Amino acid sequence: MSTLGFNTGYVEELYREFLENPESVSESWQEFFADFKPSESFVAAQENRTAVGAAKPDLTTAREVSEQVAESPAPESATSTQALDTSAPDAEAPTPETPTKPLRGAAAKVVENMEASLAIPTATSVRHIPVKLMAENRRLLNEYQRQIGGEKVSYTHIIAFAVVKGLLSIPNLNSTYSKQDGKPVHVLPESINLGLAIDVERRGKRTLMVPNIPDTGNLNFGQLLGAYNDIVQRARSNQLQISDFEGTTVTITNPGMIGTDLSVPRLMPRQGAIIGIGSIDYPTQYYAFPPEVMSKTGISQVMTITSTYDHRVIQGAESGAFLAHIEQLLRGEHGFYES
Repeated sequence: MSTLGFNTGYVEELYREFLENPESVSESWQEFFADFKPSESFVAAQENRTAVGAAKPDLTTAREVSEQVAESPAPESATSTQALDTSAPDAEAPTPETPTKPLRGAAAKVVENMEASLAIPTATSVRHIPVKLMAENRRLLNEYQRQIGGEKVSYTHIIAFAVVKGLLSIPNLNSTYSKQDGKPVHVLPESINLGLAIDVERRGKRTLMVPNIPDTGNLNFGQLLGAYNDIVQRARSNQLQISDFEGTTVTITNPGMIGTDLSVPRLMPRQGAIIGIGSIDYPTQYYAFPPEVMSKTGISQVMTITSTYDHRVIQGAESGAFLAHIEQLLRGEHGFYES
């Protein structure tokens, strides 16, 4: 199940709906869940829901799955973080008068995924990039899009395209680490499957999911724009399929949308890197300047971009060169805006 990373909680929520009513999910999910083996924590949570008298799915099915899990240990690549012994010791137990709240479902999966990420030795490269030229080209693109009735272009669309071009230039950033017959191996995927970290609301709760756009290295900008918008729309309307989560090689996350300047996100197993996009703004030392002064002096807005990578197979020089290439592209080099 670890192959689904951040998406595990979302998938198990769908599985719970499937147990209650198989027709509530699409045919592709029904086929996937036919022989699905949920995590032990999911089975335990289901049994706990039964014990307290909560509304529950078919327990015979859940218990049968639990027995299958017990009889069929997970392969080494999908073992729990307890086997890795990398999790931090439990915090001191709260006092009896301290309110507590059980972490179940997607929230429990976030805990497991975060602990699993601790097993990956990562490092992070950081680069500050001027965005004046990108902003001007985005304005021109959107003027053209309005004339033809096309989709609006965001900064993230342009940056995602630059990330893909950067991965084509420095392909080792798209590689990852694994084990084969108990021995370490360097995995070199044939395609770039670009994951998009998307925050969505389900049943009044925030859920992070990371579907991917497959084979992005062979898409032009217009194709990437359409694929990007399609997967975001399907994520928000609960229309994603299991294939949308499989085989992610590199992920981009954009906390800059909520004003975060710099982010060092967690890297999930089986991915080479995760790229963090910071907010676009003027340098803080110029905040007090009037806008007309900044315009006359040519001060540009800037963006901070980070590359957090698996240091077992990717070196700092490669990550640094990758970010440098992205800056060159966003500044108009290599014919980026003509492509």
